[in-house]
Amino acid sequence: MENLDLLIFTSVLVVLFILFGIATYRQFVRMEKQEFNSVSEKGGAENFLKFFSKLFDS
Repeated sequence: MENLDLLIFTSVLVVLFILFGIATYRQFVRMEKQEFNSVSEKGGAENFLKFFSKLFDS
């Protein structure tokens, strides 16, 4: 039980890595099925900035 904090930290990292892998796989499947429309869809950086602006918008 001396390394319980290390075990918990490692477990959290593994779960986050698995979730990242699932999200990446789902995004690639979505990209295969849908055609990219540059008028309606924007890039990742612009969506990221929009997300943060919504968080801090009052």
